[in-house]
Amino acid sequence: MLKLTVDIAEPLQIEEIVNWYLPAIRQSLRGTGFCDYLFTDVNDALHTVERKTVQDLSGRVDDLEGQLSRACSTAQYVYLIVEGVMTPADLGKNTMLWQQKRDGTLFFPGRLANHPYKYYLGFLLRLEQAGIPVIATADMGGTAEVLVEMVKLANDPNPSRLFQRYIRRKTIPQKDQQVQTLVNLGLGEQKAQALIKRFGTAWAVLNAPKFDFTSVPDVGIGTYQRLYNLLGRG
Repeated sequence: MLKLTVDIAEPLQIEEIVNWYLPAIRQSLRGTGFCDYLFTDVNDALHTVERKTVQDLSGRVDDLEGQLSRACSTAQYVYLIVEGVMTPADLGKNTMLWQQKRDGTLFFPGRLANHPYKYYLGFLLRLEQAGIPVIATADMGGTAEVLVEMVKLANDPNPSRLFQRYIRRKTIPQKDQQVQTLVNLGLGEQKAQALIKRFGTAWAVLNAPKFDFTSVPDVGIGTYQRLYNLLGRG
């Protein structure tokens, strides 16, 4: 049966729209290791979705990184929905967070975030590279519609060939999957295996301090710098 579990802190408007298409069950997900939304797929694998507005992202993103990292250990699939509109301002030195009229007909300039636009783009790119898809929506209505489609797609008994390949990639043994994530970023398999043996997950590798990273045998500063340059963190 198609259904979506919604955390009790999430807006009622999203739950109401979801209920037009499939049952939405409201319960507390705080402290469970899951994010704001939770559902299972046709193979009973767990999918969890974190919802953040662009205003939520206007400060530092460290706490969100930690939250998503923990979710990766409790669910097979983790996603981030970013709700709202942000654009570069002051030649990219700051970021404009747009607001929407109450009737949903118009966006207008809101407030400036004092981080450069590339700061947020780099963070979202790192999530994608770490295997956490990022989905952008304009407002809560769009978020609700996306959630419905995610549940339906995950429970489609005849998924597209592209989605079948994605599922096969996600269902390989967890340790091998973490190694493959690093290989996909350009690391050799031997170095990737050494890093996963040391840190446990690709996410932990990507967030490891330089000293810890380079203390791994056969992994030097060149590997560290190449990986972090690729992710825009060097």
